[in-house]
Amino acid sequence: MSARALTEAIDDPAVTRTAVNSLLHAHQDIFGKSDDTPPIWSLHGVGAPRGNAGRPVGSAASAPTGSRKVAAPGRTGPSRLRLRTWQEQTLAGWRNRGYRGIVEAVDGAGKTVLGIAAAAEAVEAGHQVAILVPDADQQRRWLEALRNTLRDHSIGGSGGAAGRLPATGDITIVTAYAAIRDRLIDKHTQHRPTVLIVDDVHGYTAGAYAKALLPVFQWRLALTCGAERGDDLIRTVVQPYFGDIIPGCDYQHAVHNGLLPRISLVQVPVRLTESEDRILRAAEDRAERSLDTLVGTYGAPDAPTATEEFARTQVDTRGPAAVFAKRYLEAIGKRAEVLGGCQEKLAALRGLPPALTGTQTIFFTDRTATATRLVQALDRADFRIARVGEDISAVARDDIARRLRERGMHAVVEHRGLDPVLTVPYVGMGVFVTPDLTERQLAHRLGRVIRPGAARAPVVLLVYVENSAEDPRRAGAHIRKLRQIAAEEVTIGAAELPGLLTRLLPAADAADPESTAPAPASRTAAPGPKAEPGRPTPRSMPAIRHTDRPKPEPVPPAPDPSPIEPEADPVTTELADQLHAQGGIATADELGDLIGLTDPRAMATAVSAAAAAGILDFRPIEDEAEELVLLATAAGGTAAQRGAALDLVTEWAVRADDPIAEFPRLVRALAPLRVPHHRLIGVAAFLRGTTPAGLL
Repeated sequence: MSARALTEAIDDPAVTRTAVNSLLHAHQDIFGKSDDTPPIWSLHGVGAPRGNAGRPVGSAASAPTGSRKVAAPGRTGPSRLRLRTWQEQTLAGWRNRGYRGIVEAVDGAGKTVLGIAAAAEAVEAGHQVAILVPDADQQRRWLEALRNTLRDHSIGGSGGAAGRLPATGDITIVTAYAAIRDRLIDKHTQHRPTVLIVDDVHGYTAGAYAKALLPVFQWRLALTCGAERGDDLIRTVVQPYFGDIIPGCDYQHAVHNGLLPRISLVQVPVRLTESEDRILRAAEDRAERSLDTLVGTYGAPDAPTATEEFARTQVDTRGPAAVFAKRYLEAIGKRAEVLGGCQEKLAALRGLPPALTGTQTIFFTDRTATATRLVQALDRADFRIARVGEDISAVARDDIARRLRERGMHAVVEHRGLDPVLTVPYVGMGVFVTPDLTERQLAHRLGRVIRPGAARAPVVLLVYVENSAEDPRRAGAHIRKLRQIAAEEVTIGAAELPGLLTRLLPAADAADPESTAPAPASRTAAPGPKAEPGRPTPRSMPAIRHTDRPKPEPVPPAPDPSPIEPEADPVTTELADQLHAQGGIATADELGDLIGLTDPRAMATAVSAAAAAGILDFRPIEDEAEELVLLATAAGGTAAQRGAALDLVTEWAVRADDPIAEFPRLVRALAPLRVPHHRLIGVAAFLRGTTPAGLL
């Protein structure tokens, strides 16, 4: 009989099916099992043949093959996960690869249901399953979906939304933070999980990978909308552990099968000024020459994405290859800077806010400086926008998330490192400021905008420089494939763009924000008996609540005795974040390059505002000089101590005859303050026009 039938026959609450399964598998010298799923157990010589009883449970030889519906037994009768065709085919591919693989499928197509089907199959085969999720919201969605589908299985969890769940179960859901903090996945020596399922595998830190991707897991399944990220961890860590990438469901399939809505595709071509065009051509010429050398002499692959990855691996090595790699990366960086900061492109976007106040918008760019310039250009009293990404502080991220939920934030700007943990609940449009993307980068960004059951077709706006690498006519085929999922496609000039968006997007007063709940952020749900999979009931888009247009009250409310804290200026916030990222000490020029303030007078104004807000102290390197050295107040000490420290640093960095010989004395003098030593070297090198290595 099966382990489940044995458990029911024993009829003892203290004896769980997990314990029975563990006992059966631990004593296969006594018990034999069939090749059925779930396996049928018997005493050797009494019924079923030994079959593959001597093989480990997770081996390919013990694995069922083929595509099928996955049973999820319940005490009141079996319920089934109704899998779509792509899910059945993908599961079959996973089985055929020895129960290992990375499944790529777009957000909203049903990756969670696929993962639940894999978990159910693993439990029925006698395994315990660990599911790693990025955050508490994802954990909550998985818990809800599992409870609705696998009612007879025990569920455990840790971190986030686990609450009072037991630490382990047939299926245990763990957040990345809990995995790093408690090592919950590998510390239980008894009934240890042997199957690992990782949701959004592209989005974890190196520490989470180190704690979660353990040899103990025999079956391994990774889920992602695109196996690509800004570093090489997919290639060096994820793929060696999980194995092949298994194609799942792309946007064309998802849209054509009704899993996701079609989009409204809007394209706005712009042109460079003469000086911008001259700079761009020079950068592309340098990139081309360096590329020829890297490919012809040093064996770099002749494909843009692969060449860039090759160059990044070479740039820190010694020898001539590193020289050409550095030249290539600098050239393509300059190209991206020119295209992203195109004056006509920014002018076209500057006129958009009045048309965007009834929805929330995500602007995508690949450079921090461009993101900052967008915030500076668009932020105003009736249109609130902020830059988000991996380098902003946790406090700033929490504040932005709160304002998005409360409809007090209209837009965010995301640069190359997306922040999937930050949900934009009322998103109605994605603006691609730098559309020169790989197919997987595009999938990541579309997943932030296209959601099942949207009341309106989401707008995808491409603003591109004509006849450049951004132009859809020259970009990869995946950009052109956007047309295949568009309900309508419009190419329009910048002057007519606000009027078009007014038609495509909801007006600010289209819905009562007090009575309309936000659309759920859940990307998948287990389909009901009659519902079409992935097509929840559409909701209307709630309007953004403007803080400068309060509802009139018949009786004026009593004044709040507590003081109202003014919102931080976005430039000040950006300056503070970047100073913190630089260790708390930097030059104004260094930070200006990072936040897009290249005018010394504008930078001086921003620094003065930050100092007035108590965020930092600063000193010019000499009287009347425009170059400033900044020190964060978080370094500690009093204002007088920080001022004295800045005097010492500027004197040493600019005038010391031998800054390295005098460095120990400077460090001792700064000892009361928290100033990273390596940053002192960096500041001195920057002010002397060299590199830290050159200074040393």
